[in-house]
Amino acid sequence: MRDVVHALTDTELEEITDLFERKIALENLSRIIDCNSPNFESLYARLITDYGKTSRHFEGWWTRMKALYTWDGENFAIDFDNSSVVRVDLQ
Repeated sequence: MRDVVHALTDTELEEITDLFERKIALENLSRIIDCNSPNFESLYARLITDYGKTSRHFEGWWTRMKALYTWDGENFAIDFDNSSVVRVDLQ
């Protein structure tokens, strides 16, 4: 069973959902981009830049939330169905 450590506010949920969906979309785009396309290099460069920026914002969200709510532990996940942050047992 996963321990609920925080019930997300609507704003927190919206922010992490947007970041998560954007990160997944960019990862999927990286799998389908055609390396034979004449625009491949510029598209790939934009993709990498965007992915780096999104990843930094995603990690920044976690850093801010951990500091704001002083959660104990290291392994957390979002339970999107219940709008909460849960502690994940990696054992």
